[in-house]
Amino acid sequence: MTADQVYIATGDGSTRVFLLPVTGWTFLTVRERGGAEFLFGPDYDVLNAAGEYGLDYLVFRTALAAGLILEIDFVDGSYIHLLDQLDVTVEAADPYITLEAL
Repeated sequence: MTADQVYIATGDGSTRVFLLPVTGWTFLTVRERGGAEFLFGPDYDVLNAAGEYGLDYLVFRTALAAGLILEIDFVDGSYIHLLDQLDVTVEAADPYITLEAL
């Protein structure tokens, strides 16, 4: 088993639901970049296949703080590249966002 790390989103202080661009995972860790791990149940739930393209949603109990970088580690899954479905603007000055991470 190998773990892959993926950037998901940046908190804005009001959003609680995020599309999880991974399918077929058997183990998932959700955390703040460089910080604490969020706990399944007390902090968030997963809505399986409820999102666009049959992907899962991460639903947090409370909105992530503005500027918080959300990332996941997953095992035995496949990362789905959504660039052709998303309207994405990437600023070169943002060190956390890469096209590969989106």
